[in-house]
Amino acid sequence: MAIENEHCKFIGWIGFNAPSQGMKQDMGLGYALHPDHWGNGYMSDAVDALTHYLFQRYPIEKITAYANLDNIGSQRVLEKCGFQNVGEEDQKSPARGTIDRVDRFERYRT
Repeated sequence: MAIENEHCKFIGWIGFNAPSQGMKQDMGLGYALHPDHWGNGYMSDAVDALTHYLFQRYPIEKITAYANLDNIGSQRVLEKCGFQNVGEEDQKSPARGTIDRVDRFERYRT
């Protein structure tokens, strides 16, 4: 899903991945936002909206998301949206094209 600003200019994206189509606990959420638009609440609103949609649409108990260890802003977005940091792991970063150490976040259905 594309995220546009008030001038209809593309500034980021958000999406989800569910290899089992929501039938198993493998729902993942990812996003990116152009740095010029950080700190405006756009991604917090988008993550919150998509999280609520996924819990309504699919019979899942949790959603997983990742944030690079050096991406404090993304960690704050996830925490603000009810995700809990459950530890570090290595993961391929589509945005960076590298394997990075990341924080794994999970949010459970309430």
